Amino acid sequence: MAWKKSPSRYLALCLAAFACFSAQAGDDGAPYLPDIKSENGMNWLAADEMRYLCAGNSIYVAAKLSGTDADFSEIFKRLYTKKSVGISIGEIEDELERLGIAHKTIRLSWAQIFANKGGLFIVYTPPPEGMDLEHFYVARVLDGCIQIVDPPSAPSIVQKDAFAPGERMSVIAVGSGFKPPFGFYATYAAGGALLALGAAALLFKLVRGKK
Repeated sequence: MAWKKSPSRYLALCLAAFACFSAQAGDDGAPYLPDIKSENGMNWLAADEMRYLCAGNSIYVAAKLSGTDADFSEIFKRLYTKKSVGISIGEIEDELERLGIAHKTIRLSWAQIFANKGGLFIVYTPPPEGMDLEHFYVARVLDGCIQIVDPPSAPSIVQKDAFAPGERMSVIAVGSGFKPPFGFYATYAAGGALLALGAAALLFKLVRGKK
């Protein structure tokens, strides 16, 4: 079965990649391995271990769903130089750039996300009050619903009416097919027009001052 038709296969691939890790720098610079468990010939990770890796998981899943070849272990090694440090949106953008994946970071409402049928997004969730752990997950727009891929949970389907349409959030639109809302271009056009008017007014004053 093709990856695009079976995104839930990401979990087995992630675990297989972890099993092949050689070493990774820890907080004190000493190498460490993810806490891989072994039982009955199978390798697996604790849910908390997978949850901590949400940025790397999101990049890997988004790459696979967009048809881009990616090595989970290499993503992990580049991103997680210290186990206790979270990953920023900028670092995710840098990794998508390394993988050659087109992307655009923007604030959108769920209604605007639903306007991009087939669209793929890495969604940023700010930390709950009193906590400092941010979270990322992948959302893919289907017909009237959203597919959520958020390890260690299994992929799920959420119907459109479950989302607050006006709620806005920071997302990274993945792939070249993203259609920004009209206001996105209008804002840039208005800003450009104001800069042009300001430059013209300044030039006019300079010319008048020389007379």
